[in-house]
Amino acid sequence: MGWFELFLLAVSLCFDTFAVSVSGSCSIKSAPAWRILLICSVFGIFQGAFTLIGWLGGMSFHHFISSLDHWIALALLLYIGVKMCMEGVSNLRKARRGESCAEVSVNLLSGKTLVLSSIATSIDALAVGITLAMVNLGNMKLYGGIAMITAVTVVASLAGIFSGKWLGRRLGEWAQVAGGCILAAIGIKIFLEHTLFA
Repeated sequence: MGWFELFLLAVSLCFDTFAVSVSGSCSIKSAPAWRILLICSVFGIFQGAFTLIGWLGGMSFHHFISSLDHWIALALLLYIGVKMCMEGVSNLRKARRGESCAEVSVNLLSGKTLVLSSIATSIDALAVGITLAMVNLGNMKLYGGIAMITAVTVVASLAGIFSGKWLGRRLGEWAQVAGGCILAAIGIKIFLEHTLFA
């Protein structure tokens, strides 16, 4: 897996955070800049930490399943990707019918809500971390990739907070669909590299 694929992973993982940030933008519109940066940093740290935890877990049993690693990577990324696409499409349909979506407003100024939101949006990163263990990244790419995931998530959260007032939730749902497609495509690419082009 190259740096470009790692960047695409980072971008696709941050769409849930972007959607939650759009939803929570009203709750923090009067917050000072340092508080907004802290909120975005928490999202990024959780995303990076969950990726690392997933990688550590994956490495602990990788030698037992090395012959199946490409199947596991494909299954995990396809599952996450399809789930993200289905949730995004479902919310887009609700918005067209005038129904409210699941996350109408999130109070990101509440520490408990922020942590729970960060965990919820980082679950996919856990599975991606396991996938990274299957593709045998070197240390430089692993830590560089985790740093990239953290940084991109912080930027996506900032973008969601500052665009929330003008763009609304719909952009967040389209972004979720796009992220799901990217994850599924990366899973297929890994599978093909390990089978057809091995």
